Amino acid sequence: MKRGQTDLCAILAIDKPAGMTSHDVVNRVRRITGERRVGHAGTLDPFATGLLMVCIGPATRLSNKMMDSSKQYLARVSFGVKTDTDDLTGSVVESSEVPDLVFDEQYAKEVLGAFTGQIEQLPPQYSAKKIAGKKAYDLARSGEHADVKPQQVTIYECALAAIGSSKAGFSATLPYWDVAFTVSKGTYIRSLARDIGERIGCGAHLSMLRRTSTCGISVDDAISLDRLEREFDPANLEALSLDPCSVLGLPVYHASEADMERVRNGASIRLDSRSAATLTDCEMVSVVAKGRLYAVYKRSGSAPWGAGGKYILESDLVIPGGVCGAR
Repeated sequence: MKRGQTDLCAILAIDKPAGMTSHDVVNRVRRITGERRVGHAGTLDPFATGLLMVCIGPATRLSNKMMDSSKQYLARVSFGVKTDTDDLTGSVVESSEVPDLVFDEQYAKEVLGAFTGQIEQLPPQYSAKKIAGKKAYDLARSGEHADVKPQQVTIYECALAAIGSSKAGFSATLPYWDVAFTVSKGTYIRSLARDIGERIGCGAHLSMLRRTSTCGISVDDAISLDRLEREFDPANLEALSLDPCSVLGLPVYHASEADMERVRNGASIRLDSRSAATLTDCEMVSVVAKGRLYAVYKRSGSAPWGAGGKYILESDLVIPGGVCGAR
């Protein structure tokens, strides 16, 4: 076993506090668990709070699949101030009067309704987007213009939660909307705040952001880093971890011992008709044995499902040792 590797293999839901980067969270989990192979599935900005999915050990192989999931946020869009980062951490680039209409609930709902569905979104100048091999925020900080390109994203929900006004970080009391967003991978909530302000004509920035759900997991199911440190026990990590099958949201195939010999070698699995019947409408499945997730398999693409009486699953991803907590 390499230095910094343990037998741990799990997925945690961490409630990230404000002021920490996602990488700071990863580093603290490394220190607590003694495992160097730790990664997260979807960055949160330092000022943001909420659900950060953290993978430990070989479970990091699942992070890319987890990142494809939609995400839910509660965001505060503050009006009258526009910043260079599109959030409260930036410098003010424009201040303007805010129309009284922002306090009208029906008007707010109409504006937000225009942002649902598939939209073309321009990422912030200060983002991790790569421009000619350099991150956009590195270019912006050096005074160069980051030529970011619009990208297509999907806004599944854009629901008004509250209207109010509060003292902002720019020594001014600003009107705001609290908005519940459900969005696809790659969506910038900062950009949505900026664009909502532009539609109204008074400028806006993101002044609060909390991720409330992703991968079918709620922030209510998350634990704090302090709790992880207090309660961490290598022998009972499952008590703090998530069910990896619930996280992936795939149907479960309970593998036999004979199946597991093939799974460990990345070989295909042939199902009987009874097992296959439960997977008729599924393209991928979680392969589970004895309370651990060992692999993700996909239906064979070499022939139609069941052609010639063949029901074949092919290996897509194998997790050595298995992810604990499969229920």
